[in-house]
Amino acid sequence: MRLLSFLVLIIFLNSCNKNGDSQRNLKINEVAFSEFNTNHLEYIEIYNPNQSKITIDSISVLINKKKYVIDSVDSIDGNKTIFTYLKIAITDPELNIELLVNGRKTDVFKWHNKKSTPYLGRYPDGSKLIVSMTSRSLGKTNNESKIKLFKPKFNLESGLYDEYKTLFIRPEYTNTPLYYTLDGSTPTSNSMLFTDSLVIKNNSTIKARFIIDHHKSPIKHLSLFIGENTTLPIVSIIVDNKSFWNDTIGIMQKGLAAEDQFPYKGANYWKKIQLPSYIEYFDQEKKIILSEKSKIKIHGNYSIVEPIKSLRIKANNKNGVFDFNPFEANGSNNFSELILRNSGQDALKLHFRDAFIHNYVNEMLNVDIQRAQPVIVFINGDYYGLLNLRERYNETFFEQKHGKEQTYNLLKLWGVPIIGDDQEYIKIREEVKEIHENQGSPRSVLQYFDILNWIDYYIIETYTANLDWIPNNTMYWSSNQTNKWRYLLNDLDASMNSKNDTMYKKDMFTWIFNNSPSKEFAVFMRDTVVKNKFITRYMDLLNTIFKPNDIIYSARNYQKKIEHEIPRLLKNYSLNNKLNSDTEIIDYWQTNNVEPFHDFLNKRPAFMKNQLKNQFKLGAIKNIHILSSFPYHFNSLELDSNFSGEYYTGMNYKISVDTIKNPKFSHFKINGKDIFQNPFSFKLIDNIEISIITN
Repeated sequence: MRLLSFLVLIIFLNSCNKNGDSQRNLKINEVAFSEFNTNHLEYIEIYNPNQSKITIDSISVLINKKKYVIDSVDSIDGNKTIFTYLKIAITDPELNIELLVNGRKTDVFKWHNKKSTPYLGRYPDGSKLIVSMTSRSLGKTNNESKIKLFKPKFNLESGLYDEYKTLFIRPEYTNTPLYYTLDGSTPTSNSMLFTDSLVIKNNSTIKARFIIDHHKSPIKHLSLFIGENTTLPIVSIIVDNKSFWNDTIGIMQKGLAAEDQFPYKGANYWKKIQLPSYIEYFDQEKKIILSEKSKIKIHGNYSIVEPIKSLRIKANNKNGVFDFNPFEANGSNNFSELILRNSGQDALKLHFRDAFIHNYVNEMLNVDIQRAQPVIVFINGDYYGLLNLRERYNETFFEQKHGKEQTYNLLKLWGVPIIGDDQEYIKIREEVKEIHENQGSPRSVLQYFDILNWIDYYIIETYTANLDWIPNNTMYWSSNQTNKWRYLLNDLDASMNSKNDTMYKKDMFTWIFNNSPSKEFAVFMRDTVVKNKFITRYMDLLNTIFKPNDIIYSARNYQKKIEHEIPRLLKNYSLNNKLNSDTEIIDYWQTNNVEPFHDFLNKRPAFMKNQLKNQFKLGAIKNIHILSSFPYHFNSLELDSNFSGEYYTGMNYKISVDTIKNPKFSHFKINGKDIFQNPFSFKLIDNIEISIITN
């Protein structure tokens, strides 16, 4: 009898233990807030993960320490759920729900930012993992729900930091598996699992995403720079390291199919491979002003064999444009593509020749330019180099600058189409060729060109002594509204003493008349009006923007922007540690590159004046001096103060004052003689002084 009683007691206790275990296994499986107000908790779903039914004597929940009793629940079938509708206002940002069954705590449901989503649930049913969901399950299993995984949030954002930092995931996301990479590759469930924290001691880029089964969150990109003290803007590019650098498949490498001889055709960098990437831009104040998806490819022609290559960055967001302002000069803030240029043939030499001249002549010539901004580029946190961020001539460029209501043709070389077609231009080119061969008049072809643009374009190309020009590096465009062809300034890296220290003597006119494959200049110069405008405009510019002191002053300002970065650049790419200190490297750079550049800018105007005189058989050079305290026009110039310039005798010049804007204007006094004509044209015979007299 005692044995039987003992067995009954054991069976009873075992039954109680099983029931207690089952009660402790009950889970808060889902909570739902109002989709219109995430401060209003609407219902809680309780789930029995067991196969058998569970009997319940009492059940309640503690919501942020406040108790709510759930009535009319005496059991839950195995693998089933019950709902309790609460409609409770919760203003705390954090949610903490404890489930009490028969007086015991069986589950805790925590979420740190309830405003982030109205629907929360365990995935899969009854598991420890709590996730946000796109909708209520309405009693169905969460295993088939569409999980809403938010982009990860950390305690740090992309930026520059003085010392090492510790990276934490935001608390509301700590219960979700977070995978990350440091090499620019896309995180998978095989990547590193973010556990507690990550100490960032060096420049690093991070790609991180939540992954649950086949569910993946958007990727969070971080660019973290430690102790980086450059004064230049920073461009951070995040791209798969293997696809970018690997010796076999990397787009920066020769790969397995490259030819043995320069320029190594067949190399990976010739294949125009485009990789998915991410770009972040930090301005000079180190504020991040761009953080966007992008695509990256190698940019350029023969300069792509250089160890530091130009990169083309294409917007890969929903709008297809980068919307930010990285340039100091006025212009569009929308770019579908940008170029990180290595300075072409000037790479690792002066390293800013082309970028400087574009910026310098911007808004002073009738030629479109590519704005430039020197930047420091990092690839996956590693220093890549000093490059110049440049605009790219493409459809977006023209639409932003000249209007979206037009259609455009953009050609290069002898008429290779980049945008639109070449049919119209090919006909014009053949007509120019025929006129040249038959000694004909150019009047029939002049109508197809914007002459002011044409003049300024040929001036800048000949002034800079561009040795890699016509047809190389020629680009020109037209639209269906103007039907006029206009040249673009493009690639002056082989100019201004870049090839040797005596390029300032280069006679571009002898070459362009006699040796150039393009006969356009020779044909156009047969027209007296165009020729005289060209000569006068040339002298106007030599007397203003190309005056040695002015252009050298601006060149020095550009030089100062990048000078402190030259040692790091040359140490990485060209000097092979021949020089020890940064001071020695800067001295080397200035002696071998800066000084010859300044020498060109200083000496070129005098040689150009003599070459113009000899080529076009012009008169003596005399001085024109103008005294004025308010705005006036002289030839092609708009001036507002005293002016002194050299011009050829025997040619006509013109001065005028806008009397509507300047009603106090009275007349001109020329060499002491009163002249009441406005505008006033005159032929230069000798030195002349012009005073603008007011009432």
